[in-house]
Amino acid sequence: MERRLSKTHIASFCGDVVPLRLLGGEPYSLDPITWRSEGGSVLLKSYADDPEPFTDGVLLTLMKPGKASVTATFEGKDYVCSIEVREARTAKPGEKLNYYVGDLHVHTYNKHKKEVFIAREEKDYPRNCIEQVKKENLLDFSVVSDHSDMLNPREFFRGFADAEDAQPMELIVFSGSESEVDVFEYDRYGVRHKNSGEIVTLNCTAYPKVKTWDEYFDQLQDSPFAVCAFCHPQGSVSSVPGGWDFCLEKNNDRRFLDRMHLIATGDGTDRNANINHEYVYSVALDAGYKISPTSSSDSHGPVWGYYRVPGKTVIMAPEKSKDAFLDAIKHNRVYATGSGNVKLAYEVNGCPAPATLPLTDEYKFKVHIGYFHENPMTQIVKCQVVSNGGEYVETLDCLGQDELEFTIRSSEARYFYLRLVDRVGSKTFSCPVWTGRPPIVEPEPAPLAPLDKKGFTAVDEESGADASVLVNDDITKSFVSEKPTCAVVIDMHREETISALSHYPRHVSRQQMLDAGMIAPWYIREFPRAYRLSTSVDGESYTLQKEGAFRNFVNETFLRFPETKARYIKLEILSTVGKESERKDFALSHVAMAELTVWKNA
Repeated sequence: MERRLSKTHIASFCGDVVPLRLLGGEPYSLDPITWRSEGGSVLLKSYADDPEPFTDGVLLTLMKPGKASVTATFEGKDYVCSIEVREARTAKPGEKLNYYVGDLHVHTYNKHKKEVFIAREEKDYPRNCIEQVKKENLLDFSVVSDHSDMLNPREFFRGFADAEDAQPMELIVFSGSESEVDVFEYDRYGVRHKNSGEIVTLNCTAYPKVKTWDEYFDQLQDSPFAVCAFCHPQGSVSSVPGGWDFCLEKNNDRRFLDRMHLIATGDGTDRNANINHEYVYSVALDAGYKISPTSSSDSHGPVWGYYRVPGKTVIMAPEKSKDAFLDAIKHNRVYATGSGNVKLAYEVNGCPAPATLPLTDEYKFKVHIGYFHENPMTQIVKCQVVSNGGEYVETLDCLGQDELEFTIRSSEARYFYLRLVDRVGSKTFSCPVWTGRPPIVEPEPAPLAPLDKKGFTAVDEESGADASVLVNDDITKSFVSEKPTCAVVIDMHREETISALSHYPRHVSRQQMLDAGMIAPWYIREFPRAYRLSTSVDGESYTLQKEGAFRNFVNETFLRFPETKARYIKLEILSTVGKESERKDFALSHVAMAELTVWKNA
């Protein structure tokens, strides 16, 4: 077969990543094909020097407006592709925005074994996923993001090539990977935690599978237009006994803030998925991330498309195009709808969300709720406004209302977003608005020292049940309350000067969960959420020290307060993750905790 380029002319936008192949030989062969670019507008990514090399394809990143060319040379003959790069489409101030519904996290195979993945049959290739969604014609966009630890350069490139071969189409396809970042540390009980996780990385010429964050960002150096999304950001049930946690409050240097644009509040199944992911959204905003929520299928094939799961990500853009969608993602015009059916727009003080507001202490909200399809079960019945620390600062019952207007007064709020709940408990999360107040940079906390628990006892005041398992330093055993709330009182049997109480969550590995016949929500529903912490010298009169809600269910959480003398510490758990999940079958979930530790200043 005669050799030819897959394209002899490329005209696209600045920031696009485009595959280019020399066709006519064995696919992904080791033939000595060389590539070069001229004109300065194109960055060329070759895989010739990879441990698993091929030379008949390259990825082109269009770096700046202008003209360029790319040449493939084989057996002394040149094959030339001309390039025209235009400015990317961006939304103009006040321009009408449309709603586009899609899936930002899709896999092409359902087995997580590299040798099986590489040897899979033709029907499992990205083109089949793309063709199925294209034929269905119900999604506006999709991202093919196979696990990077199963990919090689050929398979990664295949995603781009298959998307190109499926043209023309109304579906906007981004090819990328689910990057694996394996940063581990051991806690003070010797449990290994994965203080990182998986990131959907798209519009990128790399598929990172790395052991450090520095390596991850190094691999993104040649992809300045890459877009990154935190997947299932708090995997409390995983193959790692301690789960994983991106530690966003620590990992918020400039590289993170510039690259990370999206965070999953659910994996599309919404009420049936890990029901604790949503709380990391506020953790990210507290840490200074300019980030928006997503809800995607995480489908591992071979079933893809609109009906795979109900949850969807919505992009607000002036047109359906790849550059308009990338612009929307980078400017936070994205939200997550668990039912896949909510049209949401809101403004604060006349500024359409997302926005950074002029500094003020009064915030006038106007919320507009609509629906893509007629479905009474997806009708919104509750609207909550979330702010600093993930606190609900306003809750409104809104059954049957499509327009809401209300005012919130605050001199401290740094951001707001909306949490909408429908008749069956599916949740929609809006993009944020920022108030102009900077994130609070917490000073390095004073070192603490744990108190010796010898002689400690604990009881649940509400039920009278013994809770001493919480103060025995054995995290393999858990306390489970007899009611949906509890009030654990620790008696130290001596007076101490103390300054913190820590909560260590119950951990169950994926295998333990499978052996017990549990699915993730049934395990996670018992995590404590809202709490109130008080201390007492005599066990009669208590002083409130701290109240709030847990947002981390992987690592030990420290509740610090001013130094005080006490013999008794009371931790009241007022709600659970299950109750706040809005699932009726979880409303009466009991409370489960592994360990409580009392601390003093070191």
